Amino acid sequence: MKHSLRAAPSSGFHGAGCTLSAAVAATLANGLDVPEAVKEAQDYTWHALQQGFRPGMGQYLPDHLFWARDPDADGEADVQPTMLPAPNTH
Repeated sequence: MKHSLRAAPSSGFHGAGCTLSAAVAATLANGLDVPEAVKEAQDYTWHALQQGFRPGMGQYLPDHLFWARDPDADGEADVQPTMLPAPNTH
């Protein structure tokens, strides 16, 4: 089984590992096979980090509700707080 990982920041985030492990557990609980569950969890985590926010002067936090937000509603759709590369779509 081979998984390709997209680059994520090595520091500056709090909760990235917890987000990934919870997403793997949730996708497995929803009946996905392990390879697909891991792939979906990685994708979810990457997007949560990409849309992460910094509530103060500390670390960025993953935005666990990125999927529920309308990016045009707050006028900040073009703001990217992290420096992650675009998702690999293959």
